[in-house]
Amino acid sequence: TNGRNRPPRAFRKFWNARLRHSHFGPESLVCEREPLGGLLRDTDPAPLSRMHPSMRVDFNQAPFLVIWEATQACDLACSHCRASAQPKRHPGELTTAEGEHLMTQVADMGTPVFILSGGDPVKRLDLCHLIRHGKELGLRMGTIPAATATLTEDLVRSLKDAGLDHMALSLDFPTAELHDNFRG
Repeated sequence: TNGRNRPPRAFRKFWNARLRHSHFGPESLVCEREPLGGLLRDTDPAPLSRMHPSMRVDFNQAPFLVIWEATQACDLACSHCRASAQPKRHPGELTTAEGEHLMTQVADMGTPVFILSGGDPVKRLDLCHLIRHGKELGLRMGTIPAATATLTEDLVRSLKDAGLDHMALSLDFPTAELHDNFRG
């Protein structure tokens, strides 16, 4: 912030441009030609006819994405965790069949993007199966695993082979020591 509890000017400029050029209705969506494009100086409200079919969403009927906190299990102990993470899976978590049913309902609603979060979704032994199931339903699949020793290169390859479209990782600080202290 700039001392007055307001975001820095560049950030405000980015979000003001974002709000000014956003079209979240059934008629059009924003396509950015460059990720931040000089703080979104170059946006194009694209008609739905030019959008990829998976991105055609009637926002009066369905959200663009659904994030399922698929497990509370996680090897980290972050103080800020909203999932109340614990080392083992909670017995009340959805089963594989219940998760498949949830994903089917989301796809039937018209939502194109489904994210598996947690805790650490890698702690679910059925993670690759759930990703494959989502792909069979036509969903774009993403996950947000914890950056732990469990997240190996082989596992990332398996997730990709299962059809994973997006992966996000939380890297909070520029050094491992600071990051690890924050993440517990």
